[in-house]
Amino acid sequence: MDSPNPPRQCDSLEECRALYLAIPEEQKAPAITFLRDRLAAEAEEIRRRHRANPDTWWAAGHFGWGMAVRNVLRAAGFGETYFHIANLDDIVYELIEEAFGLGEGAET
Repeated sequence: MDSPNPPRQCDSLEECRALYLAIPEEQKAPAITFLRDRLAAEAEEIRRRHRANPDTWWAAGHFGWGMAVRNVLRAAGFGETYFHIANLDDIVYELIEEAFGLGEGAET
């Protein structure tokens, strides 16, 4: 039987961005604070990679660093159930970007 409110998911980068923007700021805020604290030692490297290529700064490290960050978020209680989404990979990089003031409209 289908759930009346199935987890949200996306199939493209544009849909992932829209999915992220649909999550209330007050729901994202604790995860963003957690990431800012947890990744403080890596902040400058994240900013450097983002400046070099804002669209795919995360891609080279996804299968190592990115998955580790995703799993730390899950372990801290900020997983798919918390955000009511199908896959945390769909929003993890937007969370990181927001934690460090990167992304659309931000000054890097």
